[in-house]
Amino acid sequence: MYPTRAFQLAAVTAMAICVLALTAQGATAAGGPAIPGGSFGGTGVTGPGPQPGSQFRYLAMSGRHETTIARIDTDGGRVDRWTTHEGTWALPAVTILGDAGGLSANGETLVLVHPQYRPAAERTRFLVLFSKSLRDRDRLVLDGRFSFDAISPDGTLLYLVEYADPRDPLDYRVRAYDLTTDEFRPGAVIDPDEPDEQMTGQPVSRRYSPDGRWAYTLYGGGEETFIHAL
Repeated sequence: MYPTRAFQLAAVTAMAICVLALTAQGATAAGGPAIPGGSFGGTGVTGPGPQPGSQFRYLAMSGRHETTIARIDTDGGRVDRWTTHEGTWALPAVTILGDAGGLSANGETLVLVHPQYRPAAERTRFLVLFSKSLRDRDRLVLDGRFSFDAISPDGTLLYLVEYADPRDPLDYRVRAYDLTTDEFRPGAVIDPDEPDEQMTGQPVSRRYSPDGRWAYTLYGGGEETFIHAL
């Protein structure tokens, strides 16, 4: 038996109230449980600083057969829009603590991931939405194991982490996927000043520049701690 829309709306509203309480205490990133590839609940994701994406906060709440995605007005916590999508989808986790990403700085594109629980998964699925309507923009089914890293401010490029060895989470490279052509750009995303630098570790914390152009991620667990700017 599926819940009625009235029940779903009540659940979304209750979540919005919880989010408002959490953000009032100073939370700045999703606090949901860290799961492989995604983050549920918590405080969701919003855009950086004064950018258009900061007007709303987005939540993903998974049920038995579908996922409810809600857009919450950050000024007061009102549920502005919500919808459901068949299957299990989550906001992409960008740190091992479950901090969520997936929203472009211009506030027009929202990315979700189908969580992977098997390290050797043969395919990775992403759901790309128009954030204003919460309708489908694109659905990606990629061969291999990937995780979300970042999205360009204008929502045209996805930066994805490709894992070469499913048994080794530290063996990876960053790839750029062009949503306008539906294909990867050639090669890996590297620092042109240090093309041979090997960066391995796990993302611990992330912050964004006020204009949403840069994502700064603190990595640890490797040979040395470093900050990756993308």
